[in-house]
Amino acid sequence: MPPVGYQTEGGKMGKTFLYRLVKRGAIPVSLRKVLEPEGILVFDEGIGEWYATHVSKSPGRRFKRRRAGFSGVLVVTKRRIVAYT
Repeated sequence: MPPVGYQTEGGKMGKTFLYRLVKRGAIPVSLRKVLEPEGILVFDEGIGEWYATHVSKSPGRRFKRRRAGFSGVLVVTKRRIVAYT
């Protein structure tokens, strides 16, 4: 059984509002089934982060200095490191 969340010296890391509300940023069941046989060493769900771009272009849209937040998960197994958003 893997440890429940990443432990820092001060306790558990804070979770995003969407993770607490609807578990957005949790490990999908299909991904967990793949990672468990590899031996999960540590994982944390509901990690909140921001990304920022100077210029973002897509068909029909252009943004300058766009900033958006997301909630994701980080998993460390014996074979690899997985970041999922």
